[in-house]
Amino acid sequence: MNKDFYEHIPPGTHLFGRFSLISVIAASDTCGVFKVLSTWGETKGRTLALKITSIDSLTNNSAKARLAADSIMREIHLLSKIRSKHVVEAIDWFQDDCFLAYSMEYMGRGCIESLLLDLFEQPMIEALPLLSSVAKGLSDIHQAGVVHRDIKPQNILIADSGEIKIADFGIAERLLGKRKAVCEQITGTIDFVSPEYIKDGIYDHRSDIYAWGILSYLALTGHVPFEDQSVVDALARKASENPISPHFYRPELPPILERTIMKAIARKPEQRFQSMHEVLEALTEVHQYFTRTSNLPPRSRTLINEAA
Repeated sequence: MNKDFYEHIPPGTHLFGRFSLISVIAASDTCGVFKVLSTWGETKGRTLALKITSIDSLTNNSAKARLAADSIMREIHLLSKIRSKHVVEAIDWFQDDCFLAYSMEYMGRGCIESLLLDLFEQPMIEALPLLSSVAKGLSDIHQAGVVHRDIKPQNILIADSGEIKIADFGIAERLLGKRKAVCEQITGTIDFVSPEYIKDGIYDHRSDIYAWGILSYLALTGHVPFEDQSVVDALARKASENPISPHFYRPELPPILERTIMKAIARKPEQRFQSMHEVLEALTEVHQYFTRTSNLPPRSRTLINEAA
């Protein structure tokens, strides 16, 4: 199977005897993600997302095919362990003679990437509900013993209701110890990969905390700390230099929020927050700061209360 196959499955096709295909959400040479209508069981009548890979990938000697099959099996396994209103819900998984798939809740408004294009130009309080939702989702993921490893805008989705949830556990790992060494190529989007991963091939839950900090930095400033034209230069600087403060790009950033972000993206993992619980405690203090600010418009006060 290839990208062309997944892109051209006709709408209305009945899949696994229980879904009617509505449209293609995304496709690659190894898998497809589809918007479907459930026609069977407890989810009958509900719009869902369905991720499918060819069963041939399970026995294919191609490294790319094997990786795709391993990825979707890992997602199925890890998502079954996580129950959080801030993480996209996995519904069920399916297999027939040709395909392996799993269904999940459908997030109708896509990822937050386009939201970030406007968010940093808004009052900074507008970013706090997003940052809090992602932090709460990561806290639940870590409590389940899982490290996500790929926190980035494309993997944070928005439901039709406006809820923000973490998705895509394709390179996530079950964390059996405190740290894990990786002897593979760097995975994850470069801007969000932690310095210790670049330098030593090591990650743990603090690597997710770093990615959350970079996401926060981007949401508030429209920039990431290392913006070299050369990817190699950006990686080298990230591994050896301390990041520039977000205050450089947004001078009105209050010190309490600046400190929170800088602690999350500290170059050395032992200098970061040591858990997402600590991050959430810091965000509570940030919320309290903005609540005490007397010139907030009513809508911003509502956003603070919803995020807290």
